Amino acid sequence: MIKYEVGQKFPHDQYLSRGELTVSILNEAFFDVFVSLNGISHDEKETWKKGKMTVSLYSDQNIPFIIFDFGNGFSFDVSIDIKKVLDDKVDDWLNSEANSINMYLVDADSGILVAMRMIGISFAENIRDICERQTYLINTEEKINNILSTTTTAEMIKNASKKQHFK
Repeated sequence: MIKYEVGQKFPHDQYLSRGELTVSILNEAFFDVFVSLNGISHDEKETWKKGKMTVSLYSDQNIPFIIFDFGNGFSFDVSIDIKKVLDDKVDDWLNSEANSINMYLVDADSGILVAMRMIGISFAENIRDICERQTYLINTEEKINNILSTTTTAEMIKNASKKQHFK
């Protein structure tokens, strides 16, 4: 069992020492979100833990992007690449009913976990439906990079198909 503890080093070294980064971490049932930032303020930490937030779903070329918007310009997006799930686990992932997302905020310089939050989203099945169509794609990573180079997070929010507000 992996232990996540605020004030301690984030337990997955492969995400550390890479500077500022936002990434989805696919797990057995759904996904988690890892965000590393430089100079995290007290307000950003508190907002992360319990502030208002809108989570949105944007899709392009059968790639789902989940956008987390805390307001005041504090927003980010992550993509889901189903090809990162082991072949023998894809069906289990696609058929799971899990909808919880663990969100980890990490200091980019030190690798210390500074805040965590867990949310449950109402549109998990929509994400899985998009990922099921994604299983037939070739060059998923290239498609993700192309979309990210032409579409801003603000445009994704504006054109989102689903939104859920957290207070």
